[in-house]
Amino acid sequence: MPVIAPLQRANHGSHFRAYGLRGVAAQIDPFLGVDHAWMSAPTLSNASPAITLPFC
Repeated sequence: MPVIAPLQRANHGSHFRAYGLRGVAAQIDPFLGVDHAWMSAPTLSNASPAITLPFC
């Protein structure tokens, strides 16, 4: 039986994007908490505030 798990997106400006796969553990085990993130800007920039992702 197919399971549809919600994909959560987090963006910070146009240079940081992240996706997380979340759902009921029994339904998507062992893939609970799969995250993918990529950046297209320097990681240590004085102009950018600290990034906090909304993933639990």
